[in-house]
Amino acid sequence: MAVMRGLVANGFGYSIINVRPQSDLAPDGKHIRFIPLSGGQRPMKLGILATGGANHTQLLSAFVSHAQSWIETRADTLLSTHSNSG
Repeated sequence: MAVMRGLVANGFGYSIINVRPQSDLAPDGKHIRFIPLSGGQRPMKLGILATGGANHTQLLSAFVSHAQSWIETRADTLLSTHSNSG
C-alpha cells in the first residue's frame, strides 16, 4: 500500500481501496486525500483462505472466531464512521 500511496501523492493517478489509510501522508511526507465514495455500495465480503487440506488447528479456529466477533461487534460503528466521513 505504501507504493500506491506514494505514486498517488506524486501525481501518478489515483487509487480505489477498501480501507482508509491511517495517515494522510505518503511515505515521502507528501499529502494524500481520502475521499469516500457516495451511493449505495454493497457491504464488503470478507473471507479467510487456507491451503487445501490444511488442518484446522485450535489457533486457526481461535483466529476465525476472534475476527468474526471483532467485526460483528464493531459493524454499526464502522458503517456509521464510513457514511459520515467526507
